[in-house]
Amino acid sequence: MLSARDEKRELRKQCAAIRDGIAPAEKQSADQRINRLFLSLSSYRFSQLVLLYSPIKSEIDVRPIMEATLACGKKLALPLCEEEPGVMTFRMIEDLGMLQKGTFGVMEPPKDAPLCPKELLLDEHAILAVPALAFDKHGFRLGYGKGYYDRFLADFKGTSVGLVYRRLLVDRLPKGYYDRKVGLLISESGVMLPDD
Repeated sequence: MLSARDEKRELRKQCAAIRDGIAPAEKQSADQRINRLFLSLSSYRFSQLVLLYSPIKSEIDVRPIMEATLACGKKLALPLCEEEPGVMTFRMIEDLGMLQKGTFGVMEPPKDAPLCPKELLLDEHAILAVPALAFDKHGFRLGYGKGYYDRFLADFKGTSVGLVYRRLLVDRLPKGYYDRKVGLLISESGVMLPDD
């Protein structure tokens, strides 16, 4: 029987292959629908701070949300993987042109971009989009195995939103002690509250 770690490793390969296999036109349509649903959330409308990620490979493209956030004057922050292993900070972004290629080939804020103030990160009116290879219907994610988001979610008080393609929303994923669930799930099929 596989350990949870080995099971996750196998699932990562399978889910990455499924996501990479989505036809470009279908992916574009799903991304647009997911972006629209995120922007329609009351948690987004009332948010003071929006925490997003830079998409890599076949991840859901949230750049339209970045653009909408900046256009309406909300505060935007993106993650930066620090040199200290396992540490991710969110840095303030005022212009998408600030982003540069960083860790793992991800477009990141520059290292001298201002840190997101702690009081904003701890505010219940913050909203966080969480990337993953897959989510289960309980709100747990299959990430890339580094644990950055689980550590961040442990203290996050705002609304956490898992973004996932419908075909990668599964009944149950293996989870460990430190895994954290998100508060909402969005796929191209709609918005759902995770099962308890």
